[in-house]
Amino acid sequence: MSDHPAPWRRTGVDAPAIDDDISAALRTVIDPCSAATGSPLNLLDMGLVRRAERIGSRVEVELRLTAPICWNAAPMMEAVEQAVSRIPDVDSVACTVDHGMEWTPANMTAEAKRRLQLIRPVQAR
Repeated sequence: MSDHPAPWRRTGVDAPAIDDDISAALRTVIDPCSAATGSPLNLLDMGLVRRAERIGSRVEVELRLTAPICWNAAPMMEAVEQAVSRIPDVDSVACTVDHGMEWTPANMTAEAKRRLQLIRPVQAR
């Protein structure tokens, strides 16, 4: 967790603490794979945000991917940068991927897990 003096809150299981305005912006970015399953979930609920930190007028966001080779990584990173850059007083945004950080369903919020459980029986038919 950062030593940032702004208010922080936890976003999910083993999730980083993220500033409220950054969190709100990241919640507008939908994980393309969850959208493809019929249950669009944002990056925070999916547990894909490893770190998001404001350093002055710059914001750094680090993502983890659901698979080592994710065809949607570049569009997700671009969407993150666009969403976060709309925050007042943010002059630059850098979004990167931590290729060594493995994602598991345990990283998802309880609500995200519940939503995915609801669609699994429908997909199995």
